[in-house]
Amino acid sequence: MSWSTFVVGRLRFVKDVDEETKKKIIADFEDVIETTLEYDKEYDEWKFEDVNWSGHVRGEEIDETFEKWKEYLHDFSLSLYNLDEADYSIYYTKPNPKIGVDREVLEKEGV
Repeated sequence: MSWSTFVVGRLRFVKDVDEETKKKIIADFEDVIETTLEYDKEYDEWKFEDVNWSGHVRGEEIDETFEKWKEYLHDFSLSLYNLDEADYSIYYTKPNPKIGVDREVLEKEGV
């Protein structure tokens, strides 16, 4: 089964992490968040953001990867949003004047 997700975040390594270890860490995170990390030279950090309409991104797997590599990370932030259910929505049907906001149907007269 797959679902829709949005994942955004960044990571920065502690000093003296060798390039081979960095490659392994980046590969592990790319695997669990199902997107490519991009290096930002200006801030000396790796960034990512991705909308995945049919992915398998799981918070538990991200946690495991973070725990595995956290001693090599100076900064790490990640937000994972599941897009299967809207946080906010509006719907309107002219023949039957109802306006729905935030999953509640509100009757409107004369609309």
